[in-house]
Amino acid sequence: MKSIKYIWILIALYPLLLTAQQEDLPSEQIEVIRSFDARLLDAEKLTLNPTQAGMDTTRQLSYTYRLNPRPYAVTYSEPEIRPIAMRKESLPDFYNGFLRMGYGFPNSPLLEAGYHINERNNLSLGFTGRHLSANNKDIVNQKFRETHAAVFGQYVINPYITLSADAALDIDDYYYYAINFLEDTTIDENVLKRYTNLSAEATLFNSVPNRQQIDYFGKFKLNRLSDNRASRENNILLHFGAKKWLGEQHPLSIEVGTDFTNLRDTLVRDLNNFFIKPSFTYYGDRFSAMGGVNLSSSKDEFYFFPLARIDYRIAGQTLIGYAGVEGDLYKNHYTHLSSYNPFINHRLDTLGNTTRLNIYAGAKGLYRQFAYSAELRYQNIERMAFYLPNSSLKYLFDPVFDETRVISLQASLEAEVYDGLRVQTELNANFFNQKNLDEAWHIPTFIWTLSGLYKSVDDRLHLRSSLFVESGVYTLNQEGESERLKGLLDFSLGADYFISENFALFFNVQNLINNKRQRWANYTSHGINAHAGLFLRL
Repeated sequence: MKSIKYIWILIALYPLLLTAQQEDLPSEQIEVIRSFDARLLDAEKLTLNPTQAGMDTTRQLSYTYRLNPRPYAVTYSEPEIRPIAMRKESLPDFYNGFLRMGYGFPNSPLLEAGYHINERNNLSLGFTGRHLSANNKDIVNQKFRETHAAVFGQYVINPYITLSADAALDIDDYYYYAINFLEDTTIDENVLKRYTNLSAEATLFNSVPNRQQIDYFGKFKLNRLSDNRASRENNILLHFGAKKWLGEQHPLSIEVGTDFTNLRDTLVRDLNNFFIKPSFTYYGDRFSAMGGVNLSSSKDEFYFFPLARIDYRIAGQTLIGYAGVEGDLYKNHYTHLSSYNPFINHRLDTLGNTTRLNIYAGAKGLYRQFAYSAELRYQNIERMAFYLPNSSLKYLFDPVFDETRVISLQASLEAEVYDGLRVQTELNANFFNQKNLDEAWHIPTFIWTLSGLYKSVDDRLHLRSSLFVESGVYTLNQEGESERLKGLLDFSLGADYFISENFALFFNVQNLINNKRQRWANYTSHGINAHAGLFLRL
């Protein structure tokens, strides 16, 4: 203990001794008397047993993270798109042809056939044919016959040019059986009205894109209609078009055409139209926009119609909105009018054009298994065609024309309710406002259809059903007064049952409610009718 005491005294006096030595020593010189060797004694190891501290629940800790945004200019190369292997789907069975033949009432034979020859040596050919007739013996001359035959083909001239062509012959027989319901009315000519329509069309077009990114086509179309009343009408259409793709996705298009009509009955009349339609369409990420004009001329008169449309994907394919405006000049000639009303007067007073301007907006899309569309349309039509009974021969109809404004609502919905069952419905409502006529004579204002198709899992049974509703039309009765005819309510059923892959039995029954409305005044419909027969896949 004394030694430790002396050591502490020495340490306390060491600075004083060091100061005294520094006063005796020369500056910047240190004289070492002896080296000091300090050592520590061995430490004794302590054994510790730590324990976990208890959780402090008297306070809660919260943390706030704040990230300050800072823009960075990032450059990257465009991704390279590579094709990937897709899972191979099994293609549906393909059949070259079919044959459907049967018989029904009232006295109604049915025959349909078609065959297509697969492409050989760049050539493909095919044909179709159909015959349907009915004869209700309870009403004199309430009968009709419709016969259709057509051939079509396509020839690939070289890898860049393709020629397609088709020709068709239609022979349709109708009878003026309205004379059974008209008082003091006799017919002094053949009660049969027969239309013979021969048509042919050829189109030359590029089948694959070329180096100039230009698509083109040239079309020639001929239509010759004649009847058994010495009326003949020839229509010839020449139509050309080209489309230049800018940036491989924005088409700049132009179409040029001329339309010739020659009608011969007791007189000879000509009507020739010409049109040119330039337009441009831009496709963006979520929208497309088209703008152009339709310049038309006829009989030294010129017409200007705007062409514009915009589509916008509001919610992808689920909701697409669109709006546009378009106009055109079309002919109300004998071929057009008789195809709508087969009982039309075969001596037309005029052969003229009709102008039409459409402004429309709507929405369409796909949601799950539903496909829908809805559209509101406004039309301004100059010389819209309506139909009234002839003043003396009331079994014939004369076309009457008037400037008309039409507001239309169109809607459709299609869905696969469950596997194998598909349902579709469509609605069309029209509101007419004529300038001079009291009513929209013989033009329905409301049409609604509902149809369904079911296919069994093994595809052996096909079931069909349809409901067709149409409003009654206005006409002038024999006293010259306005009268609204009854509407149409038509419910139909059909079935195909395949005994084997290529052979089936079919049955169709139309107008189960036996509705006998008059689509044209004094021409009642056939009511309930049905067909049964065989169906072959070839």
